[in-house]
Amino acid sequence: IPLPPTPWSSDEEFERLKEEQPDVVKGWKIKASSVYTERIRIRSKRFRIAQQIWVAEKFRDEEEIFFVWTLDWRGRMYPVQTFLSPQADDLGKALLEFAEGKPLGPRGGYWLAVQLANTFGVDKVSFDARVQWVHENEDMILDSALKPLDGLRFWEEADDPWQFLAACLDWAGYRDEGEAHVSHLPVAMDGTCNGLQNLSAMLLDEVGGAAVNLVPADKPQDVYSKV
Repeated sequence: IPLPPTPWSSDEEFERLKEEQPDVVKGWKIKASSVYTERIRIRSKRFRIAQQIWVAEKFRDEEEIFFVWTLDWRGRMYPVQTFLSPQADDLGKALLEFAEGKPLGPRGGYWLAVQLANTFGVDKVSFDARVQWVHENEDMILDSALKPLDGLRFWEEADDPWQFLAACLDWAGYRDEGEAHVSHLPVAMDGTCNGLQNLSAMLLDEVGGAAVNLVPADKPQDVYSKV
């Protein structure tokens, strides 16, 4: 990112502006500071991405890889490995796939479509509506899979672009091979405020259970917005 052009062309002019028009110099410094800050942020991000790709390339030819996990005092699990793990950021998750694939079968295509919609950001509607969104945007999805860099780059608009792109590639395989397509794609599932889920389940609380998606509903419920 280039620095903003300086309002002075020499050291002498700079000294003069400091005396006569300090606001001009101050204004330039503010703009330059934001550029320096952004440069540092991008450098840090690029460094993290380079580390993830380095680890992925190191292990890409292995038949299987394994992660060491640790548990905290609550029983929550965390991978010991940094950079690349099932709990990494969007890119880290997208670089991983299961060593053992499974044919999608009669219902796998439906849930693959849900994964596409979820990672794009269409996740506040019913499952059927998410699948419908995929069919409505299938041309863009296949373009992302077949021409990720030279096409329309629809995948870049996703909330989780790298995981969405991975799902696009899997969807292209599914459209070519149908139910026999063997998918290795990890699909994450998350609870809805697990503490309230457990409490509502133990108390058989239908109101609380509905708020945390223990009761079937057309659309996912968000207890945080209700509170």
